[in-house]
Amino acid sequence: MSRNPSMSEEDWRWFELWRGADALSEAEVEALEQQLRDDPLNMDARVRLFGYFSRYEGNKLKRNDADRKLYEIVLWFIENKPATTGFLGTRLMGSGRSLKPKTFGALRQAWLEQVEEFSMDGTFWVMPECSLGGTTSRQVRHSLSERTNCSRRKTGWDSLLA
Repeated sequence: MSRNPSMSEEDWRWFELWRGADALSEAEVEALEQQLRDDPLNMDARVRLFGYFSRYEGNKLKRNDADRKLYEIVLWFIENKPATTGFLGTRLMGSGRSLKPKTFGALRQAWLEQVEEFSMDGTFWVMPECSLGGTTSRQVRHSLSERTNCSRRKTGWDSLLA
């Protein structure tokens, strides 16, 4: 498969790591989880694990612990890289439909807390919201525009919120 010319090098890298997650063995998954414990900023390990735990078998997530693992991964992005865009941002956006309602609610709450804490930064709030509650989009958009009068950076998520 050749790279889509519209993808950045970083997007292509995340895509390749995501795609390769199907082939991970249990030992490799454990090693990647240890790498994240040792270095939480290891994006290669994080993306591979995100891809691995997002896999479906039929209409269910492949692993029994996938909901909890996805929660941990998406929460990390909400707290540490909330403005993620491109291929990885799209995958994060779609992760909400894979989660149990309680997990979804907890992530939505974490995201709303980020919006509240960084209400003057209109550049980040779009990514998690797309997967964590469409009706909230209008509420947050209204709240941010009233409170900040800032224009948010085009992130690629804008068309999904329209």
